[in-house]
Amino acid sequence: MHWFDKYLGKYNLPERWVSLDYNELFLDPILTDITFVHEISHSILTSQTDFGLATDVIFRIKDNYSKISQNEVEKILNLLYQAQVEVQEGFATFREISRLRYLKGQEYVKEWIPRNLPDEYKIYLSPLSFIFELPQEYIDAFLTKVSRMSMETGIRKVIKKKKLMNDIGEFSDYIKNDDNNPNARLQKFCSVLKNKPYLLIKENKILSEECGVILHEPATKGEVADFLTYISSLTNKPQKFYPEQIGKALTEEDAFKQASDNVIVANLNLNLAEEGKVFFNLDDFMTHANDLEIISINLHNKDWNLRSQIKPLIGEEPEIAIIGLNKKDEKFLTITSKERAEIIINSELKDITLFVKWGGYDPFKNKLIWSDNVRIPELVVYNTIKPLQERIYQLMELDNIFSHHHLSISKEHPFHTLFLKINDIQAFHVVNCFGNKEIIETIKILGSKTKVITSEELIKDKRHINNLMSFWMRMPWEVDWIGTALNGKKILYRD
Repeated sequence: MHWFDKYLGKYNLPERWVSLDYNELFLDPILTDITFVHEISHSILTSQTDFGLATDVIFRIKDNYSKISQNEVEKILNLLYQAQVEVQEGFATFREISRLRYLKGQEYVKEWIPRNLPDEYKIYLSPLSFIFELPQEYIDAFLTKVSRMSMETGIRKVIKKKKLMNDIGEFSDYIKNDDNNPNARLQKFCSVLKNKPYLLIKENKILSEECGVILHEPATKGEVADFLTYISSLTNKPQKFYPEQIGKALTEEDAFKQASDNVIVANLNLNLAEEGKVFFNLDDFMTHANDLEIISINLHNKDWNLRSQIKPLIGEEPEIAIIGLNKKDEKFLTITSKERAEIIINSELKDITLFVKWGGYDPFKNKLIWSDNVRIPELVVYNTIKPLQERIYQLMELDNIFSHHHLSISKEHPFHTLFLKINDIQAFHVVNCFGNKEIIETIKILGSKTKVITSEELIKDKRHINNLMSFWMRMPWEVDWIGTALNGKKILYRD
């Protein structure tokens, strides 16, 4: 979802995660709630419908096609996107506004939409808005029936049968046909339902026939296997799929849970490509070392596709990418070898907050995965809580002890953060969550093996946690966020 010049939320198609921007949403729990609903809607339409699942598969391996050109791949992806954008954004916005009506009432919504909903989304919502005037039974039927039937086009059967991926012209003709185009199918539904809303509570067959929309039955496991086999044949690693390999289709409840389990609450608007200054010479990067507050490091393995291009520019193996930020929110990027990274992180950068993602740190050996010598990071950050829970189960088997702190913005706001330490080692394991349910479950898992990190203990490490807030959550650098959260009455500033 794009809101003015900043993202509030986003649905990532290839990896099926929903992301919410901490900074844009932390002051408004209602906006956070409805943004979540909007993005979850995309997830459900993608994972629950024929057209959505076809798009998911084709998009997921977009960099792996070898039998069709990259230019043709981009055209196909654009055709798929354009053909469903009115359905995706229309229903996502409809669900969002429905949620807002439930929370605040119809009169509030009437005032809110003109002031707050961007013009683009008003356009998507407009053809569907007449549904709001109908009884709730009709609204529920519209959300479940029409959204699915608009996207249930039979595309996976046809793509394989006609080998549409091999001919961009045929693919385009197919997608532009009203019977195969989700946007056009939705338009047909709406044009009839405005005058005959009672059709919404009829059987699907009657509803589709009256609206002039072809009704397709869901693809069988055999048809899905054939589709996957065909798509795979266009890559360098073709694979034969069989019906018994195809799992059971997710229910809407399961799809909602799957998406909810993959909500990332972070700095969604971090744009290093445009905002960062890149140094191919490490010495040039180090001229800013004294001003840095936090560094993030990331390992590039030998399969990195830019390796051969970057190596001549830096004169060594491009193995460790380093991002540095200062209190002015200036971002500096460089890449260097493991050996040089070890030296500078342990010397010139030794007093700067070290941030790594969970995949770069081994909690069993208490070291980074690529070095036995680099100092322990202050922050090990997880996108979602599931990987942290998996590590906790493994670590508990080895009789480790833990300490934790559960931090929330306010009683009303759904953003929550869990800070976890293992054996009192300095590294904070940190994850943001939408809602407190999974954090409470995690603390229950730890049981008697964990103790609460007191506010006083948290304050001792507030510099590193404040740096985390400014980098990972895009919060203003000058504020003492930990002090402010614990104070609860006024904003405190850093020393």
